[in-house]
Amino acid sequence: MSLRVIYFLLGRLLAFMALRVRDEGAKDAELLVLTYPTTRGPGRPPTHSALRKLILRMAKENPTWGHRRIQGELTGLGYPIAHSTVWEILN
Repeated sequence: MSLRVIYFLLGRLLAFMALRVRDEGAKDAELLVLTYPTTRGPGRPPTHSALRKLILRMAKENPTWGHRRIQGELTGLGYPIAHSTVWEILN
């Protein structure tokens, strides 16, 4: 664990030292890269569990509604969701 911390701090120190000798344009670009890490994983974020529960409840209370009708009602309530997402949750 301590080796990871030392490696991380050494990397940050070297990056900062490299920043000191660059011209202004390169410094700005490097600052942007160092300031905003890209740690998001691949793919779309999952649908919130509360929205999943709402979709399942709407389907249970209205058995004649299809996935497109449920999606339309959710859009009217202010939940922007695709009909294919509703279909995936129901199936």
